[in-house]
Amino acid sequence: MLFRYFNMMNMNVMPKHNIVVAICDPRLFRKFIDIANYLHIEYSVPKFLKREVNASILVVDLECKGNTRAKADKTFLVNEGNINRTALALLGKEEVQALTVGIDPGDCYAYIVLADDIVVAHGYRRKAMQLLEDLRSLVSDIQPRKVVIKVGRSSDEKVIAMVESLLKELSKVDFPYNVILISEKGTNLLNPFASSRLSSRPGRIGGDVYAALNIALKR
Repeated sequence: MLFRYFNMMNMNVMPKHNIVVAICDPRLFRKFIDIANYLHIEYSVPKFLKREVNASILVVDLECKGNTRAKADKTFLVNEGNINRTALALLGKEEVQALTVGIDPGDCYAYIVLADDIVVAHGYRRKAMQLLEDLRSLVSDIQPRKVVIKVGRSSDEKVIAMVESLLKELSKVDFPYNVILISEKGTNLLNPFASSRLSSRPGRIGGDVYAALNIALKR
């Protein structure tokens, strides 16, 4: 991630920055930094809000909106409820057709979430309820046209029990979805194309997450 501070005080020519971020809420800004780092979004941050800044895109929160003099061709007003959607828009994806979730049950639920072809989240959750809370938050934020949940299945008794627990919790969610049970056969094999989508993502990425990605991509 490119995270630059700039001072316009002694410059006669005002350069045009691609993406300028002016978020005054520290908690929201920290969250934006984490998401931008995950998605490899490059942006600049004005050191002085009252100095004029020229940008193609401005990302601003309500607190900073009245304090910045940044000029932009396009402005996104960001908040807790649309921060992931805003980040995807910065990548040129302002509307997500399908949010696809791949889940590999094992010692825990390894999962991965794709907004169309972009990996937006991955991780591990011990309980199905915890995983679905994460998913509910993403669905509310990103607002995809549809949600597809693909769950790995096998004849292993532990996996069967975890899948049953997940399906039980899924029946309680408040958003529409399609669930597909996918055979885990072959999902642990290395898929260079799939792996390339994850290789640059921060955070713990174990074999189970790669299996979850293969499950998500499996037809």
